[in-house]
Amino acid sequence: MSESLELVELEPRHESAFLALLDDYEAAGEPRILEVAGIARTDFAAYLDRLSRGKSDAELPAGKVPMTVFYLVRNGDTIVADCKLRHRLTPELLEFGGHIGYAVPPSQRRRGYGTGVLARTLPEARRIGLARVRITCDDDNIASRRIIERNGGVLESRGWSDRGGTVIRRYWIEL
Repeated sequence: MSESLELVELEPRHESAFLALLDDYEAAGEPRILEVAGIARTDFAAYLDRLSRGKSDAELPAGKVPMTVFYLVRNGDTIVADCKLRHRLTPELLEFGGHIGYAVPPSQRRRGYGTGVLARTLPEARRIGLARVRITCDDDNIASRRIIERNGGVLESRGWSDRGGTVIRRYWIEL
């Protein structure tokens, strides 16, 4: 059977797939997604509303930027990656974080889904008017470096990040 991959924004029909994604991260002891687990598990509609409101400046706290969160869904029922597309940069995001942040749950890693979710998100960045995107990763994260470089990332600089407590790599991808 061939694999079908689709980049989507979450809808009510994705609730069980999203809860399985949370289970995957929690089972691996990765806290990255745990901050949203509480609201998503108790009130998925409220979580969807939160994502929707985060796409515009109207209700964002000071210092936050609008962002759209996409999910790469395999065969209509399994989330294999997610990607946050920030609509603009703050000075902090320029140095650490960038326009795009992506993640692949532990059980789905090393299958090309990181490269795929980034490739599918780049046209969305162009659609919202970006001419290029900043992406950063830890210097020692070889998998992430390869994902960025396979998608046309050009290394601009390396430097220490007080936020992450590590050396990071800063890339640009021209759209």
